Amino acid sequence: MTANEIVRKSKISYPDTNPSSFHARLSELKKLGAISEMGEKRDVVSGQTCYVWDLTDNLPKDAKLLSNPKKQRVEKAINALKELHEGKDRDKWLELAKLIKAI
Repeated sequence: MTANEIVRKSKISYPDTNPSSFHARLSELKKLGAISEMGEKRDVVSGQTCYVWDLTDNLPKDAKLLSNPKKQRVEKAINALKELHEGKDRDKWLELAKLIKAI
């Protein structure tokens, strides 16, 4: 399946999908050895020649990428900001924390 085919199928269930995020994830999965380029074919919609991706038997091995989800990174950022602003206006701090969590 090509990246464009993956995006089109995903948009059925997730219409707000950003196509560039798929290309970035495919690059990450290739670096991790989870997918490989199987060949090329012409995309029926765009007319571009695209790589055909195939799953490998290799699971991602980079624990650092897998063990630090977005929620943990957000909490770490909030805690760091909290330490910087101890004793400051509590309402403004709560507003800032709410904004960061909304990301």
